[in-house]
Amino acid sequence: SDPYENEDYFVVVEEMPELIGGLESIASQIQYPEMARRAGIEGRVFIQFIVNEQGDVENPRVLRGIGGGADEEALRVVRNAKFQPGMQRGRPVRVAFSLPVTFRLPESANSNPSVIEIQPYASATVEDPTVIDRRMTVQFNQYSDRISGRVLDLETRQPLAGTNVIVNGSSIGSTTDADGNFQISNIDTENITLRFSYIGYETAELEL
Repeated sequence: SDPYENEDYFVVVEEMPELIGGLESIASQIQYPEMARRAGIEGRVFIQFIVNEQGDVENPRVLRGIGGGADEEALRVVRNAKFQPGMQRGRPVRVAFSLPVTFRLPESANSNPSVIEIQPYASATVEDPTVIDRRMTVQFNQYSDRISGRVLDLETRQPLAGTNVIVNGSSIGSTTDADGNFQISNIDTENITLRFSYIGYETAELEL
């Protein structure tokens, strides 16, 4: 059964899971797929997963991929990652989490594909939550008992898959799907504030 359907996890907790060894522990294991390198494929792979009570990764899946073997490689290294589990009221709980893994080729490889063979300096990085250099924008619809909307990168207008959407002061929330869409149902939508958080982006708040 799909754990994301059953919602037997938290989207926000008092202490979010922490990656043991830091993001470098994942990035250092990534091998740039030969197929992606030859084809000049680069970009960001969004992986969503659940960090369980033991700090292990469960059910990792690609929210948005780039192909060329990069999606499978990102899944492989994230699957082996180890976390300090998220804590709620002093006990470990299951938490939904997402990470963007960026695959980048050297500049010269883009303009001259033949250089790719000689310069295997392709790199892969996992974005650091402390380095915030991008902003998001939110499109939303408000009804009496639910809120729906879409979260996008402010500049590129690309959907942000796996964004955490939280009703401030509660544990009610959701995460965006592959197209950046979210919906929170069965709530009183008067006088609430939604908080949108995603690794590498400024946290955004929306007062309703």
